[in-house]
Amino acid sequence: MRTLMTDSIPENAPPSELDSPLVRVHEAIAQTAACSLALRQWERHHLPMESSLIGFELFLQLAQLSASGRSGQTTLLKQLYLALPYSEKGVRLHLRRLEAAGWIRVQRATKDSRGAQVELSDMAWRLLADYVQEWRRHRPSRPPD
Repeated sequence: MRTLMTDSIPENAPPSELDSPLVRVHEAIAQTAACSLALRQWERHHLPMESSLIGFELFLQLAQLSASGRSGQTTLLKQLYLALPYSEKGVRLHLRRLEAAGWIRVQRATKDSRGAQVELSDMAWRLLADYVQEWRRHRPSRPPD
């Protein structure tokens, strides 16, 4: 069984060993893990993902595609189906849930009425702004070189 890197450093080690690259790496890993766990907890309580990676990734993919300006603030359904590694049926199910809860709006595409486009609601944009703030609050500080 692997032990933590600091296990090999004696309690009465000289300060030079306590400031070693191994100790700094260990501290960076511990800090990153703590930040990631705190952010994941916030995500579970606030993001509309229904305990599912499909819902979580779909919501983030919608945010990314909408914010990128590829089609204004709308995203074609086809873009989502191609961007996610899940079945179209699974994505469609989660889209319906997001729409019913008021996170998105689905409508006919303006340029091609055969397609549909998805738009994030104002409620979703506010949540994403909160998410960015939460991420900034929890992100690990840059470890010293």
